[in-house]
Amino acid sequence: MTEKEIIAFNCLNFFKETADYMNNQETEKVDDLLFNGLLIEFIRLFELEKRKLPYHINLLDEIHANENAHSRILSKLFQAKDSEYFLLNSFFKYLGIPFSNLFSHSLSVTCDKNRIDLRIRSQDFSIIFENKIHEAIEQERQIDRYVENEELSGDSYNRKKNIFVLYLQKYENKRPSEYSFSKILEEDLEDRYMSISYQKTILPWLIEEALPNCRKKEEYLSSAIEQYIDHLKGLFHQRKIEKNMNEELKKYLFEKLELKDKTIYEQFNILKNKEKEVQEIFNYLQELRVEKEREKNLFILSEIKNKLINDFPEDKPRIDTEYIDYPKVIIPINSSVLPILNLTVEIDYEGKDVYFGIITDKSHIKDQRILDLFKDFYFADFNIESNNNNPNWYISKNSSFEFIYLEFKEFIIKIKELLK
Repeated sequence: MTEKEIIAFNCLNFFKETADYMNNQETEKVDDLLFNGLLIEFIRLFELEKRKLPYHINLLDEIHANENAHSRILSKLFQAKDSEYFLLNSFFKYLGIPFSNLFSHSLSVTCDKNRIDLRIRSQDFSIIFENKIHEAIEQERQIDRYVENEELSGDSYNRKKNIFVLYLQKYENKRPSEYSFSKILEEDLEDRYMSISYQKTILPWLIEEALPNCRKKEEYLSSAIEQYIDHLKGLFHQRKIEKNMNEELKKYLFEKLELKDKTIYEQFNILKNKEKEVQEIFNYLQELRVEKEREKNLFILSEIKNKLINDFPEDKPRIDTEYIDYPKVIIPINSSVLPILNLTVEIDYEGKDVYFGIITDKSHIKDQRILDLFKDFYFADFNIESNNNNPNWYISKNSSFEFIYLEFKEFIIKIKELLK
């Protein structure tokens, strides 16, 4: 077998395992879609057509921008300001009522605060963005918790008055599941909740409003928007250089699904059913991915815990999986004058980020003496979390999977010296 045939064979086996994982009622559909060769042949044709594309470079393509990167890009665009936040205000108008009624000369735009992807605050309103452009998995009560934390922030934000939620997806404007967004909250928010897509809202806004609104003298801003537009077009295969490729792929599907001699209604129904089958497969693949992601995260944390047992046996390190999307390794530090502190390594729900720091013991609230202690002590590159910013973390710092243990070990020694 050639290398390509081996890859195709492995792909086929993987999908076969996925089909076995599904119930018997669904397996027949998967067999029909996968094992008649449609998917494998399509992937081969897609790769062949991609190799025919002329040279093209986009920096965002090359760095493989994730949800956090897209949130940061939107954040920078929304902060563009002359006499007012002209890009943000054009975005509000593009969304329509009630967002088009929002305006402020003074705003705070933050990314990844309290794990909220993007947040815009003024004295009069708070807007929470949840970014799912790459189909990041949903977390239990995720949006409900974000809204509740805003209401508890002490800044007079209220879900029935001035808290807004924007749910950003790649393609369709579908509602998130009740697992992460309750019907009760949706009813409380009323029209202050909106689900939008990058394909149908963000990209058209960038093309029709954002780019034309950038003055010629704003060279770097215009250039950034042009790069972002091109990157998003690449995600949706809308670049001009992909036109021939798209036509060949659609022609292949048209022929393979034997649509030629069918009526327009029959063609529509066949395509609709095939699309449903693909979505069913995607749902199971995503479920399997989530399971394996969690297993991988726990394996990494177990290795960290075992190293800690060797280096700090008296501290009894343990793994905490109370919140399954944020597993962590904990070393409790007891003090005669301060409440219990937990030195912590945590991996986020997608397994992309690992960070460490200090969180409160779950039986306590934050102690201002500890916050003051950390503010007075120099922790380079650490986030010092105030009571309003994060209800659990005192200080935190992002790391890498390569260096997390060495950094955490040094941090433990430093904290023990500080608290003597």
